[in-house]
Parts: sequence; structure tokens; C-alpha cells
Amino acid sequence: MVQGSRTGLRLESRLRKLLTPVFVVAADRRLVFFNAGCEELTGVSAQDVLGRRCAAGTSGDLRSVESVLQRLCPPAEAFQGRHVHTAAFFLPRSGPRVARVIDFYPLRDATNAITYVLGVIRPAEQARLSREVSPLLQVHAELHALRVGLRERYGIDSIVASGPAMRRVVRQVQLAARTNTPVMLVGERGSGKTFLARTIHYASAAHNRAFVALDAERIPPEELEPVFRQLFESDQLERMAETLRPASVFIGHLTRLPRELQAHLANRMDKSPETRVRWMAGVDEPLQCALDEERLHPELYYALSAVVIDIPPLRERIEDVPLLAQQFLEAAMPEYPEVTGFDPAVLEEWKRYNWPGNVRELELVVTEAIRQAGKGAITAESLPFRYRTGRDAQAVGPRFEPQPFDLTAYVEDLERQAIRWALTAARGNKSKAAELLKMNRPRFYRKLAALGMLDEPPTSDVEPKP
Repeated sequence: MVQGSRTGLRLESRLRKLLTPVFVVAADRRLVFFNAGCEELTGVSAQDVLGRRCAAGTSGDLRSVESVLQRLCPPAEAFQGRHVHTAAFFLPRSGPRVARVIDFYPLRDATNAITYVLGVIRPAEQARLSREVSPLLQVHAELHALRVGLRERYGIDSIVASGPAMRRVVRQVQLAARTNTPVMLVGERGSGKTFLARTIHYASAAHNRAFVALDAERIPPEELEPVFRQLFESDQLERMAETLRPASVFIGHLTRLPRELQAHLANRMDKSPETRVRWMAGVDEPLQCALDEERLHPELYYALSAVVIDIPPLRERIEDVPLLAQQFLEAAMPEYPEVTGFDPAVLEEWKRYNWPGNVRELELVVTEAIRQAGKGAITAESLPFRYRTGRDAQAVGPRFEPQPFDLTAYVEDLERQAIRWALTAARGNKSKAAELLKMNRPRFYRKLAALGMLDEPPTSDVEPKP
């Protein structure tokens, strides 16, 4: 026993000094071993992470301790006895960021129970000689890579934006965060207007102050009016603690505000241009339509539209669906650690769905599917009933694509058919044919001339008009 203990200590000492990054996570997800190679690769010291719990997730901030723990968190499959690996980025103490692959090896005790997971981090080029990353972990790796890229380019990694439409939104959010100008966010219900407003606030210089979200659809106007009044009273705001003092106010469903209250709010903004509060608002219909139909007061529109951000619906950014689903899954993993990911067939099915409720609907579907699955992969059987009902309704037939239609030619063809029927029924007598069509004779002749039918003989094979 003594000899075995000494051997174990010598092995641990050698592993601790090894330049190959090696770490160990216990069954309760606490990091219990973190060697010198890990310190060099991650840029954090062992004393900062040992004993801390690893939580699944992705972040573009490669240097923070929480982000390091997220990348070292073993997938659920490892604690279920499988050797798996995934890709990740790291920022060494010296040099630029590097791509690495983490191999996770389950370690069993004498009773065959998995008590630890050993992690070995190796260069990405070596991984190409090995088997591919598990499909269940591929989306996790893609989300991590996307967030790293967005943080490096825009300084913002909380927005899932893999396509050009959402990259444009990220650029606008980045610019809006650098100023204190009002912002108008336009998009369908559930497209993420409140989330983007909150992102702008926390990426701004005033991130340590409060973000206030007011829903004009749910809060009665008589309760909103005194809130607006207080927000314009600088003396009252100055008496608040710094962290409680509002810095950004977002009005959701702006067009639900009564027109009189909209006019009052615009007037106060015009008279108090130096207010320390940044105003943002969300509208779920085209702005011009809201103005034309007088649901949006023009003065309030001019006051709030210094920056207008149009958010595409989810059906127009379908490439983001797997990444958004992964983001929602990772947020739920502390409560459901045994859920491993999505069956690839489910993600392919979601790419074909129209998502009328946009990102909010996807989040609800993922949350319910996680509860239904409980552990393992989320399959088609895990999907909630209301999603399956909507999917089946959309699958009734192919999407209708309207085609150009020549109405004039269609009407002329119907008129020719009716005239031929009347002439045949009247045995060529134009006066009687006009009577059958309830037209006077001069008008009937003008119609014949317009259609080029003055000299057309009656036909006997025209079916009588019912």
C-alpha cells in the first residue's frame, strides 16, 4: 500500500509538470487536477480553477475562468462510459489563440462506476488523423467557434449570427453600444428585440447601471405614465444608487401605447434632450405601415429612430437554428446534465420548419424537449405536442409561390366564350344574343369589335351556358 501510494504520488507529480495539457474532472463535475500544460494553454493558474464546478456552455471570452471551465466540462457521454472528443479554442499565455481537440476518457473504480473523466488536450491537426467529432458535439464546437469569431471581430459574442443578415444586425448593435442615441428595433414577435436591447445596454459604457424593460402591451397606460415622468426627473434619478439608476429604457410593443401618451413622451424627449437615460423601443410591424395607419406617432418615431435595427425572422436565418438550439440546451444543462445533445435528424427537421413564433418558439420547443428527454439525445419522440401539431399543419402541401397572372387576357377569354355561347344559342342572331347577355345592341357590337369577333361565324360545338 505504501509502495502504491508513493508510485501514485510520483505519477501525479510527473503529470503535473507535463507540458501536454492534462486535467481530471470528478463525477460531481468539479475540476480536481489541472497540470502545467493546462496553465500554459489556457492562461489561468491551477489555484483559480481547482475545486470549481465545470458547467457546459460556450463563450467567446477565451481568458475568463468561467469560459475555461466550460471548455473543460466533459460531455454527458463521457460520464456514460464513452470516449468522446470535441474541438475548442484556447488563448495561451504567450501567442495567438489556437485550435485544440479535447479527448475525454471515462475512468472507472473497482465497482465499475465512472468516478472521474480524464481530459487530454492535443493539437487540432492530430485530430484529423482520428475519428470525426461526435455529431452530438459538433454543434457545440460550431457554436464555440462562432462566438470566438464574433467576440474577436465585434466584441460581442452573445448573439448567434452565422449568416449575413444577422452579421449586419451585430454590426449595428456594436455601433449602437458605442453611443447613447435612441434605438428602434423592428421585427416580428419573438424575433429577439428585448434581447438585443439588453445586449446593447450591457455592451455600452453604462453597463454597470440598470436596464429597464417596459412592455406597453402588458402594463396599463395609467401605470406607464408616472414611470415615464420619473425617468425625466434628473434629481430623483441622481439620488438612486449607481447600480439601481436606469441607464437604458426599452419600451416593448411601442405601437400599443395610446397615441396621446406617445405624443406626451415625444414632447418630453424633445424638451429634455440631455436626459441621462437612453431610450430604445421595439415595434413588431413595418414602421411605414405603423405610421400610415396611425399606430405610431410621427414625432415619437423621429425621436426614437436615430438608429433603426431590422431583425430578420427566424425563417430567413434558418442556418442559425441548430446553433440557437444548442445555446438553449447549454443554458439548461446545469439542471439536466445527462442530456447529451440533439439527434441530427431533429436539427434537419427544424431547418425545414417555418418557425412562426421565431426564436421564442424555438426556445420553448427546446426547453420542453429537454424536459421530455431527461437524458441522452433529444430525438423526434422528445419533441412537444404543440410543435408536432404546427409541423404537421405546415406539411399539408408545398409552399405556395404566387405567379404573375394576366387578368385582362383571362377576362377577355371568358367574354369570348360567353359571346360564342350566346351567338350559338341565338342561331347567329346578334340581337337575340345581346338579349341573352343582358346587353343592348350597340354595346354588344362594340364588345364584338373590341374582341375582333364581328365576322366570326357562330359555332355549334359550344356548350350552352348553365
